[in-house]
Formats: sequence, C-alpha cells, structure tokens
Amino acid sequence: MNKIIDRYKDSIVQISTPFNFGSGFILNGWDLIITNYHVVKGNKEVVISGRNFKKKAVRVLYVDILQDIAFLEKPKSIEAEFPDLSEGPLNEGERVLAIGHPMSLNYTSTSGIISKVDREYNGIKYIQIDAPLNPGNSGGPLFNANAEVVGLNTMIIKEAENIGFALPFYYISENLDLYYSYQEKNSIRCSSCRRVQLIEELNNGYCSNCGHKFNLEEYDPPAYIPEGIVKKIEGVIAECGFDAVTSRSGPFFWELEQQGSIVKIVYSNKSKFVVFDVSTCLLPDDNIAMFYEFVLQQNYVLKNLTFSLKNNEILLSFLIFDDDFNTDACKELLKELMVKSNHYIRLFQERFLAKPININQQ
Repeated sequence: MNKIIDRYKDSIVQISTPFNFGSGFILNGWDLIITNYHVVKGNKEVVISGRNFKKKAVRVLYVDILQDIAFLEKPKSIEAEFPDLSEGPLNEGERVLAIGHPMSLNYTSTSGIISKVDREYNGIKYIQIDAPLNPGNSGGPLFNANAEVVGLNTMIIKEAENIGFALPFYYISENLDLYYSYQEKNSIRCSSCRRVQLIEELNNGYCSNCGHKFNLEEYDPPAYIPEGIVKKIEGVIAECGFDAVTSRSGPFFWELEQQGSIVKIVYSNKSKFVVFDVSTCLLPDDNIAMFYEFVLQQNYVLKNLTFSLKNNEILLSFLIFDDDFNTDACKELLKELMVKSNHYIRLFQERFLAKPININQQ
C-alpha cells in the first residue's frame, strides 16, 4: 500500500475554503479535480495546493448535491501520474487505502478493509470501511490493492470509531459521463430528475426539464466577501504583499509561505484571540539546556514576540485580542515576525545545530 502513496500522492490536492477544508484528486484521462460537494459548498471558487504546484484559486465547475460530488477546474501546471478509476467489482474483506489531508496536514493515509459494499443511507449506497476517516479526508480517493480508485471518501460517524464511508466508483463514473459534454462550463445536476444542465440555462431558478426549484445559494452561491475580524486579518495579509485568497487554508486559518518557513494565522471564535506563529526549528539533539537558556534570554530581549515550545517545535509568535486588533500595528508586527523568524531560523541551525522544519510536512 505504501507504493500506492508514493506513486499517486502528486495527483491528490488539498482544498481550502473560508468554511471548510478537505481533499480532491485527479483521475487518468480527466482534466478536472474530483471532490465532495460538502467540501466546496457555498463557494464559486476554492483554493487548492499540492506537492508540485503553488496554491491556486480554481472554479467549482459541477455539483451533484444528492450524491455529494463536485468537479473543480484543474490547473494546466499539475503534472503527475494519475490513477485509473476501478470498474469493480467491490468485495467485502477487500483491503483499501484512504488518502487525504486530515486536519489540514499533508498526505496522510489510513488502511483498512471493506466491511460492507452497499450500505444505504438516504437512498445512496456507500462503501463501509473500517478505516477511521478524519474531516480532511473528505473528497480524497479510496484505493484498492491494485492501485485503482474504488471510492470517494465521504463520511464519518462521530459516535463510531474506526468506521468510514466512501461513495462507490460507479457514482463517480456516472457523473463523469454526464458531465463530459459540459466540460469547463458551470453546470449542475438536478436532484429531482437527475438531468445535468448549465447554470446559465436555468429557467428563473427552476429545472428546465422537470420544474424542480433549485436553491441557488447552493448551486450558484454568491462570491465570498470577508467580514469582521476575517476582513481585518485578510487586509493585513494583503498589505504585507500576500494574496489573501490563496493564503486561506480553512475556516479562520491562513498560511503565508516566505523564505522556507510558513507564518500560520489562526483566529479562535472561543477565545477571541488571533495568533500569528512560525515554527523556527526542531529541538537540537545535543546541548538542549544551553539552547533553552538562550531561547529564554531572547524572550526577555524581544518586546513584541515570544518563543514557546510545542511538542518538539520552537515557535515564535504574537497574539492579539480581536477587540484590540489594529490593522497598522498588526501589519508592523507581522513584518517583524517574518524578519525575526528568518533570523532565528538561521541562528538556531548554525549555532545549535537545530533541525530545520520541513515546510512540506507542516
């Protein structure tokens, strides 16, 4: 199963929106990205990232709300080996591998077996697997031992450990076939008559075939406009020279990549604090006491920033209460964080032989 990960990880993308995050993947022979509708719900465009291309905003091209499937625009710059879609059959007891981005992490996988091939819920059949899926797995591929995609990772049950659900390959194939003649055009599949039609051809919001009333906020949502603290944070991001849209990594979460490190920005609705931090290094193997002493001394020297330890990572951070958020002051603090973090990254590696952070694993 590890060979499958190495072979196809470049075909799997991370998807971020202001409301959600998840995964998507590209199949051999198809110039689009496949994911779950619930991952991209409420968005005309989403941000994707991967191993061999930079973050990019892409359009949501097609949605089937009933089967929870969506297709996204695929950038021409993505070059990888893409997996084939299985043609079946599915067998209970068959080993499978779920790949995705749980909790916004890069390329994690979970292996298990198919415990039921046709578990039905709300009229839709699912593959039930004993591999525990996390929210970020949604939209990622489910592989069989032959490295074929047999399903689309879709659901978890919070009360049940080690159980996940995936849409079977035949739903993916069905939607691909229906969308074939509409490629690169914004289209939808009616949840009533199941016909595919272009957004622009809707009859005042009704299906032109069966008269079904569409919820256009689901099928053709308005463009996202940030408000409140999110608007302030994204204003600071833009003023520091970063693209606010492609910096989004999920709800109230942004990542700014600069000179081999990543500034992470997180807002907590519960505490009302905005936290900015950079992972500068891993703890060194030797002279840890001397290293700790130096870091504590720097906390005394630094006026606006603070070092802290998270697991074995040394973070440089600052935080602001949302009611105290001042755009100009925060912009200067963010600039200081970026400059100081680069300084300490070099210093820690040169003086203490601290281990560098692999930003591709953050």
